[in-house]
Amino acid sequence: MRIFQLLLIIFVLSGCVKHHSSEDFDVVLIENSAIKLLNSYPRNSIIKLEQLPLPLSQLKPYYVRVDETGIYITLDESFVSESGLFIPHEGFTPDLSNGLDPSFKLLKNRTYSYLVKG
Repeated sequence: MRIFQLLLIIFVLSGCVKHHSSEDFDVVLIENSAIKLLNSYPRNSIIKLEQLPLPLSQLKPYYVRVDETGIYITLDESFVSESGLFIPHEGFTPDLSNGLDPSFKLLKNRTYSYLVKG
């Protein structure tokens, strides 16, 4: 029984996703690459990983999608949760209020960390 509980705890903890920090990335380089993609792909697109510019492919994202608000670069996912980087379309600003799902945290310029708890 104890082994089962220990395995369950390890499984749950390894599946946690969190907000990212600006120290984890070259935010300016990533933002510039993402903005070029925003201007090249229609809204509601999933971008194939092999089509990503090098600064984004080096992040090893699960997937990258463009929607009506901006581009989401998904870096972590678990069950119904996910987190990564978000760069909005020009003129859109995400709500930074606490308790929202998804939640956003400004890293630098137009780049945000996002977290979906599901």
